[in-house]
Amino acid sequence: MTKCRSCGAEIAWVFNAQTNTQFPAAPLAGRTLKTPRYTLHRQDGITMAYRDDDGLYISHFAECPNADKHRKGQR
Repeated sequence: MTKCRSCGAEIAWVFNAQTNTQFPAAPLAGRTLKTPRYTLHRQDGITMAYRDDDGLYISHFAECPNADKHRKGQR
């Protein structure tokens, strides 16, 4: 786990197998949010994310107060 540069939250950089991209994921930690959830797996040294409505992680972009600063084309 690392920390978000903007808000300091604990995140993990994961590889989304469906989109072939990386994104920051945050643990749900008992919260209930209406956003896609992911299950993380290690595969060949890479943390892989799989969309799973019972997953324990969400995209950190869903809750970071500074998410707009990190979107492509918004810098």
